[in-house]
Amino acid sequence: AWYRPRKPGVIVALFLGIYGVLRIVTELYRLPDAHLTVQRFLGLSRGQWLSIVMIAFALLCFYLASRRKDTFGGWLLKPAAA
Repeated sequence: AWYRPRKPGVIVALFLGIYGVLRIVTELYRLPDAHLTVQRFLGLSRGQWLSIVMIAFALLCFYLASRRKDTFGGWLLKPAAA
């Protein structure tokens, strides 16, 4: 994702989306905290619901980035000669 030109906001959206998915997967195997009561709604824990919100925010970032007119070459690429 860093090597090809993209629109601003795509890297943030990728990070949030991948982190949210991985967080949901790890919440499946994680033991609940002893000092917190186990709260489940529709079979999902609080951490999984927060991760779903994070994924939804990543999708919103992708949508907003796709509507931008400008592109960004990234810090690894040299600017193109005019």
